[in-house]
Amino acid sequence: MPIRGRSQWPKVNPGFDMIPPKLTKSAGRPRTRRIRNYTEGGTGRKHKCKRCGALGHLRKTCKEPEIESDADRDATPPPR
Repeated sequence: MPIRGRSQWPKVNPGFDMIPPKLTKSAGRPRTRRIRNYTEGGTGRKHKCKRCGALGHLRKTCKEPEIESDADRDATPPPR
């Protein structure tokens, strides 16, 4: 049977006084801009991967093989 209102809540005595928590100022500089909702749109920029050059992801999450150019192969010294 669902509870239809506050009048039907059970009465509880926890044995101590219930007081709200103390409000404290959070550390650091406050935000200057609010966080936008996804429905308001964003900046519209796409991420470009530095590893493979594709759009939509970053180097950290890249699963494509690294593109090697001729200049990169000549610039790196051979292993010892």
